[in-house]
Amino acid sequence: QLTTSITSGQSNVVLSGNGAVGFVAVHSGVNFFGELISFSLTDGAIIKRFSLPDVPGTIALNEGPNRRLVAFRIANNLKVVNVLDATQPVETASVPLVPNGEVSGILGEAMTFSSDGHFVFFAGQDFTLAAINLDTAQIVGTIPGDFRFFRIESFEDNQHRLLAVLSGRGGTGGTPGLFLIDATNPNALTVVNSIAPTEFSRAAFGFSHDGARLYVADETKLIAFNLPGFTTAWEQRVPGFSQTPHQLRVYGAADEILGAWNISPGTNFAALMGAFPASPPNISLSDSTTVSESGGTASFTVSLSAPTNHRVKV
Repeated sequence: QLTTSITSGQSNVVLSGNGAVGFVAVHSGVNFFGELISFSLTDGAIIKRFSLPDVPGTIALNEGPNRRLVAFRIANNLKVVNVLDATQPVETASVPLVPNGEVSGILGEAMTFSSDGHFVFFAGQDFTLAAINLDTAQIVGTIPGDFRFFRIESFEDNQHRLLAVLSGRGGTGGTPGLFLIDATNPNALTVVNSIAPTEFSRAAFGFSHDGARLYVADETKLIAFNLPGFTTAWEQRVPGFSQTPHQLRVYGAADEILGAWNISPGTNFAALMGAFPASPPNISLSDSTTVSESGGTASFTVSLSAPTNHRVKV
């Protein structure tokens, strides 16, 4: 039973790939101190508590040969620890982040590793976006401009690495928008394209398995964008009102999309989850028939362009 830090733009819980252990950043309940806790995924028992001098928010995990790296921010520094031995973390990097002058509110923060564990990309409302080389423990790339980045997702294959990064307005400014960034070379981050609808001030998003699409859940709909042009492949409205998108996950070789929203109908609150295929079928009707209003019934054939295992409403 733990009290989370509630400052995260993404998740403050990560699980090991082999299903053995998990790690969570929590508020210790004493002043403003925090803890990084390792726990067993077999029986839920706490393995070790590590005291931290501040409350960590989002944490990220990267695993590989002889490494299980957990990254998190403490004050103005990004910390990376190797928790291959869950009972004995070893700090491998501590990198000062660059404040951007924001002093109000917390939209959140997020980070993602490169697949090889050599780089971590950090986005936080109060700091300049940072591409960090963990071998040298230095910031090697950033995006110039007045941004308040606070959510980030990545796609990587053998040829290139893409980042989708969300920026919103803070109390001291900031350019809202969803940015597609080429991070193949972290030393030379390049903005490929961007869109800036206001409703994306709150959004969850994820890449398709091949990086050709970005699926975005905003406050009113789920949209599939073709990249890099951000052209709309399809969109699906979300029922209800006053939605807050929380998570979006893309999984499987065929790209199944799972979205989660908080809905506020009147004075009650409810959670809404929706599952969608990567290519929803089109609906068509047979040729129109002309009848008089007193002519009885008229029959039409409603067809789908392809079979689907998802519910379809007409």
